[in-house]
Amino acid sequence: MAIRALGRLGRGRSRRAVIAILDQVASSSSNLVVLLSVAHTGTSSEFGQFSILVIVHGVVLGCVRAGIGESTVLLAASLPTYRLHQVWSQAIIRSAAVGALLGAMFAVGALVSSSAGIVWCVGASLAVICVQDTIRYFALSQHRAEIALVLDGTWLAVQLLATAAVVQLVPNAGPAWYVVIWALSAGVSLCVALYGGRGEIDYRRAAQRVLATPMPTGRWRALLADYVLLSGMSQLGLLALGGIVGAAEFGEMRLALVAVGVLANVIAPLRVTALAWFGRGTGNDQRRAWVARGLGMVLGLLVLAFGLFIAYMPVGTGTALFGELWMQARQYLVLATFAEALRVAAFPLVDFVKARRSGRALVRARVASSAAIGIAIVAGGALGSVEGGLFGLVIAQGASLGLWMSLSSGPADRDPSCADAPVA
Repeated sequence: MAIRALGRLGRGRSRRAVIAILDQVASSSSNLVVLLSVAHTGTSSEFGQFSILVIVHGVVLGCVRAGIGESTVLLAASLPTYRLHQVWSQAIIRSAAVGALLGAMFAVGALVSSSAGIVWCVGASLAVICVQDTIRYFALSQHRAEIALVLDGTWLAVQLLATAAVVQLVPNAGPAWYVVIWALSAGVSLCVALYGGRGEIDYRRAAQRVLATPMPTGRWRALLADYVLLSGMSQLGLLALGGIVGAAEFGEMRLALVAVGVLANVIAPLRVTALAWFGRGTGNDQRRAWVARGLGMVLGLLVLAFGLFIAYMPVGTGTALFGELWMQARQYLVLATFAEALRVAAFPLVDFVKARRSGRALVRARVASSAAIGIAIVAGGALGSVEGGLFGLVIAQGASLGLWMSLSSGPADRDPSCADAPVA
């Protein structure tokens, strides 16, 4: 009912844009709420340990997004309308199976963890969030942002209500309470979305087709390798920095990155729409490349302005928003801002290369940029603790941005063999 109502509301182009923006806010806010809740109720060490867990969770979730979500967006861009539900139905079933497997691996890891409850909750949420992300990719790529808004809005609403109840009823609640709320709210929102879309997708038939059909050939391997190389080395660099400086200082640095990354989290899901636009049709590569560069410059400047505003806002305001850890984290904000602005400026360029260049070119660029980022973080951390690691990150992100600009301005080299093949 809610999905149909929002669909009628969002028929106009401007209304669809408003719905898409609201969805991005809701999507990024649910993760921000749990991070801020842990920051308010935990120590620097606890927040650092949770941040390390979130990094691992984000890497495995990103692999599912790249291998299933992004590859299906590009595959669907070249298919007739009557094939779309079939392709996306299979993608949803695959994401559920992969998420369940990854969640089981987290459950095994919880057996040897000192924070077993939190690890188990984060792992249990993986199957749910993997399916959620695939549904969101479907909704945004097909200009049906109302589906994504119902999904993410329900998650955020349930989470906020439950968080407010815990704050009132359990004043001394620790970080684990808010992680449980985050995971359960995700489950509730997925149930709402599946019930609302029950008439559109035949999950039983989709599951049968998944069992009988191999993964579609095409760019999913390159996209998955792209993400693994991107996040593998750079995120391992962050984890190594945590080992060098300790959980407490790592937690303070992560809070600084979270604070300046709020706007980037709103921007990031819009990349699904950009990726679909870059992937449509042939020709006009030069025009698309100019759009990618211009959009990257605008986004980078927006993030820079936002980050500097956060860095120089009154201390009392920062403490009210981010907890007592803000006093220690604010010393890292300026460096974190420049690193984040350079990272976001590369988003459109990376998506252009994903859609318009060969998979080999994409992977080569990722190897170079990701290795540089990971090495710079570790080297900087070894030489100058957290500040050194962040300075190394700024230098490496700048070099990475230059690489993507160079690759986007080169001649078209998309390999026809990388084109996505239809699924049976």
